[in-house]
Amino acid sequence: MVLDKYIGGEYASHDLDKFIMEDNQMLYDYFPESLNEKKRVFFETGTDALAYIISEKCKVQKDLHLWIPENYCMETIERLRSKLKILDVKIVGVFKYNSTEQINSTIGILNCILLLHYNCFSEISKFNFGKDSFVVEDFVQAPFDIKKSRSDYAINSLRKFCNLEIAVAYVDTSTKVDKMSNSSYFEFKKKAELIKTAFFKSNNSAFEIEYLNLFKRANDELFTTTIQSANPSEIHRLTRIKFDDILKRRISNYNYLKAKLNSIVPIQIIKGEYMYFMIKCDKRDELKKFLANKKIFTAIHWLDANSNETKNSLSIHIDHRYGFSDLDRIGNAINMFYAR
Repeated sequence: MVLDKYIGGEYASHDLDKFIMEDNQMLYDYFPESLNEKKRVFFETGTDALAYIISEKCKVQKDLHLWIPENYCMETIERLRSKLKILDVKIVGVFKYNSTEQINSTIGILNCILLLHYNCFSEISKFNFGKDSFVVEDFVQAPFDIKKSRSDYAINSLRKFCNLEIAVAYVDTSTKVDKMSNSSYFEFKKKAELIKTAFFKSNNSAFEIEYLNLFKRANDELFTTTIQSANPSEIHRLTRIKFDDILKRRISNYNYLKAKLNSIVPIQIIKGEYMYFMIKCDKRDELKKFLANKKIFTAIHWLDANSNETKNSLSIHIDHRYGFSDLDRIGNAINMFYAR
């Protein structure tokens, strides 16, 4: 069976097999041990990292105003509330902004300002928002640019980059994060990845149903009150991955697909580099369904934001699982859709 029959969707357990080495010093090139007088700590997800940073800042002042970009994932905010509630930290206001100039920190209450790099690193000019504020720079969609951070704190996540359940965070040097047992999310996710690999090897439809259900259960388990540190086995895997090779493949795929789709009039290509190939397009929902029927599964980042930035946007997977023949399938299918 051809492994790239499906394009997109969650990773299988074998998807990193070609990108593993015995020892990898690239970890320190991309994620140095210290940055801007902060130290590196590993969490399970970006939300865990963000929740930990906020909880540490809110040990005295328990009420918080949260400022987020208009296109920020609202599911993340709901998961964040769950994790902070058990610590009596209350987000008393969530304020959306289009430009950092719109941020007007409230005096007398703690303000957390989230700055987002959307699908690639972008220069941010403003980092100081007043004495009652602290800034967290979110590199979840530009994870390998985190060392460019200039903010108080910085986070990323690697689980959408490859099948690695790790978020890198730069936090206060006094931080001490305890090792924890496997989360339910981690258990379901890893089991689903193994069964997805079994499906590719056997083409047994029962495996497909099973892994899809397990991925859903894993996602449901993200809504937990626990702030989860990274699993030690994932930290070990982190030190062995050939990140350079994956980045080169992703960048090459991005440029290839960009050249292929550049002339299609109903498509506007959103700035990117290595994370997703994102477009704004006419008939977005119809196109998404059309591609799914051809086993090309796309994403929307982020549908629940309901913003102008995300309106009519579609994210196409260009990761290390795919080569130019897969991208030809994608490009030809999109051309076919708009030529009808």
